Parts: sequence; C-alpha cells; structure tokens
Amino acid sequence: MIVEFYGEKSIVFGNNDGDVFSLSPEGEIVYSVALDGQIKQSPAPLAYEGSVAVFVSSSNGSVTALSNTGDIIEELSFENGVALGGSI
Repeated sequence: MIVEFYGEKSIVFGNNDGDVFSLSPEGEIVYSVALDGQIKQSPAPLAYEGSVAVFVSSSNGSVTALSNTGDIIEELSFENGVALGGSI
C-alpha cells in the first residue's frame, strides 16, 4: 500500500514472519517493525487522534496502529481464538 504522511510517500507492507516494512520511493527502508503473528492483509491508513496511522492486523488476533516513524501508538487484542481475516 502507498501511504503519504505530510508529503512524504512510502510503501507499507507486511510479511508472513510478522514484520511490517515502510520503504521510500527510492527503495530505502524507512522503518521495520516486528509484530506477533503473520501479516496476511494489506495495512490500512486511517485518521487517528488528529493524525494518520497505519493499522495492521495479524494472525494472532491483534490490530496495531503505527506512526509514520514505525512507533506503535495503539495495539488492540481480540481474544477470540481465531486469526483476524480480511481487510481493516
């Protein structure tokens, strides 16, 4: 997914190892974050507390909000015994 934070574009994606990456248009790593569980869905940019955050769901049943620098700003856990599926 392509995200634009304050004029800076990046490509954000996850992998089966639970890592989320943000790459600049030049291909440089802006950030990488290790999360629990596999990332099977595309991240989603959403308005959050007056800014924009990238929300990522994982196979362990959690949704994590990341800032434009890769900091975890919110983590929600759904203890329902099944992986989250589909897009946010």
